[in-house]
Amino acid sequence: MKTLDGCITQLKKYLASKSLKFFAKTYFKHYCKNSFAPFHLELFDYLTEITMQRGRQLAIAAPRGNAKSSIISLFYVLWCICFGHEKCMILFSSTRQQSERLLAHIKKKSAQMKNSRETFPRFANRRIHDGEMMR
Repeated sequence: MKTLDGCITQLKKYLASKSLKFFAKTYFKHYCKNSFAPFHLELFDYLTEITMQRGRQLAIAAPRGNAKSSIISLFYVLWCICFGHEKCMILFSSTRQQSERLLAHIKKKSAQMKNSRETFPRFANRRIHDGEMMR
């Protein structure tokens, strides 16, 4: 028999699998304290759409400080890993240091999510090495 908490967790997980915005608001509350700006809402919608409808491409340009890296290089990457939306992801940045910083952030958050094996069992068998994440 399922508990109410178990049902709520499963519902959250299902909704998060379908919506990058819901995933971010649910699992990254400390990043998403304020309401999203229209640019963020569009970005969530575009990223979800290109993931669910294969064969589409997206180029994004916005001024510094508009949370592009947080949304694309953290929320989106982890969303794809958690729910198996992508088999392989490549992260590009302007400099090696920036790429390493972004990857370190992904590693840190994935390690935290690994502690929640019931919710995200895909993390249970992940090994993390310098400069890469491996299955």
